[in-house]
Amino acid sequence: MILADHPQWKRFVGPLAIVMLGLWPAIRSYSLGPDVQVDFGRELYAPWRISEGASLYGDVAYFNGPLSVYWHALWFKVAGVGLSTIKVANLFIVAGIVVFIVKLGQRAAGSLAAYAAACFFVGAMAFGQVLNIGNYDFLTPYSHELTHGIALSLWGIYEFARRNEPGRAKRSAILCGAILGLVFLTKLEVFFAFGLSIFVGFALELRTRTESSPPPVQSVGMALGAFALVIATAFAGLAVGTGFENATAGLLEPIRAVFGTNVIGLTYYQWVMGTRDLADSISKIGVGFGVYAVALAVLLLISIAWRRLELDRFTPLAGLVFLGACLLFPLAPVHAVHSIRPFAIIVPLVLIALVFRASVDRRADLILPATVLAFGFGLQIKMLLNAQFGHYGFALFMPSTLAMIVALLGYLPKWIEKRGGSAPVFQLAALALLLSVGLGLHDRAEINASRRTEPVGQAPDVMMSDFRADDVLRALYFLEGTDPSATVAVLPEGIMLNYLARRQSPTRYINFMPPEFSLYGSDAIVEAFRNNPPDYMLFVHKRTGLYGFPFFGKDYGQNLYQWATDNYQLARQIGETPFNEATRFGITILERRDKQGTRP
Repeated sequence: MILADHPQWKRFVGPLAIVMLGLWPAIRSYSLGPDVQVDFGRELYAPWRISEGASLYGDVAYFNGPLSVYWHALWFKVAGVGLSTIKVANLFIVAGIVVFIVKLGQRAAGSLAAYAAACFFVGAMAFGQVLNIGNYDFLTPYSHELTHGIALSLWGIYEFARRNEPGRAKRSAILCGAILGLVFLTKLEVFFAFGLSIFVGFALELRTRTESSPPPVQSVGMALGAFALVIATAFAGLAVGTGFENATAGLLEPIRAVFGTNVIGLTYYQWVMGTRDLADSISKIGVGFGVYAVALAVLLLISIAWRRLELDRFTPLAGLVFLGACLLFPLAPVHAVHSIRPFAIIVPLVLIALVFRASVDRRADLILPATVLAFGFGLQIKMLLNAQFGHYGFALFMPSTLAMIVALLGYLPKWIEKRGGSAPVFQLAALALLLSVGLGLHDRAEINASRRTEPVGQAPDVMMSDFRADDVLRALYFLEGTDPSATVAVLPEGIMLNYLARRQSPTRYINFMPPEFSLYGSDAIVEAFRNNPPDYMLFVHKRTGLYGFPFFGKDYGQNLYQWATDNYQLARQIGETPFNEATRFGITILERRDKQGTRP
């Protein structure tokens, strides 16, 4: 008997396991918060400014879609401005994702596989800050457009899966198209992945349809109509609220950011994709694939031998042995983070096999797994040869990982059982391996949490930081003693200080890293500063060598740095001088020469 067939999984065991496994990671991540300098300041500053009447793309330069910013601005209006407001909103997003994981998993392979995937998500991915920078989980993500887009896409895939239910064909098609429109307003890479999944789904449905199936061509037409209506409504709303030019930017800026600039050519994105050192990436993938093949072969042999030796009555004992081995020898954190390296090969191969079998054998039951895996493959292209749970992988590899878990605990056991093997033994061993990976990721998250011990900010914006906390607090204290209407620019990265101090940046630009200089151009950024010079400029130490430019002011942004030093003078040096190789951290505060002595 396959474990997934037991009804208690659906009624009690599964939901309870999700709560138990997700509770501690959620509490830990909630108390830590995001990074005090990197990325997340944008996620707070932009909706704060929009909630106060600023225009996105006009007053605040932005290179993703508008949906997430306006969603959070609405939350700020209703529940108050604060980091805690964003966290609560994201807890609802996580809950919604869990619901769709369970529903899709149950449809595809039964309750055990569905709840195991959901448990792994909440226990290891949703709240697992496996990097010291706390922006790579679903509670405080570096980009809400990514997590919101994934949540919407899972909803869309679920609606697609319900198309053949009585009376739902038209409604589901319209909802799929509308959701595709909403995803377009988040992040382009998610839109591509979701679009790919729906394309695969409709194509396979056209191939496998029966006389009772809803007409795919009619459904595609309704979906496209709903998509166009959402885009037109969003454009009209932006045009009325912020003007035609900003509305146009809201739709086209994400496309220009990817295809109209050299951003993706920076060495950083080559590292993200795994093409910076191609030989090393391929080697790691090959080794990982070999380990997977051996582990799977061993599990298959054990399960077949177990049934043939008639040891079924000892299956619970086998489960205890697997569990004990997992607890005694959990996967090392570094190996756990990179344990999905072989997905670079496995996911596209399995997707091709699913599409082939569904097309040739006209198997409608394979449409849903093919649709989900197409979505996962579309997302992981950005990290094509660098599959890992860390960094962007916390989200980009979430669908692929959960799809593989469902296959491991749902499809493979059925295949084994048909060939005389013991499905329960295989499932118990697979669960132990998943737990081992989860424990490794948990250990990695605990190590990182132990480095972040100093609070920064005041309620509702408190977050935990590392050695940078003292210097950041001193900079915030300095700003508290200045004119409340004074404008502040933080370079090259640190808009979080603007948000925590509730000080506006005088220009539409809020970040000054190499991608932003590539996106907007050095001349445009410098001209904006000349036209609206800030009262104070803060140079915050930041290494940017991964982009191919080690330091701001020396290797890129020289014109802006020179303009600042010509027109500003030192007001306070906090910690070490930024932008030196030997500097650990430090902040230089500059004030306009014509404003000298105006601080209260």
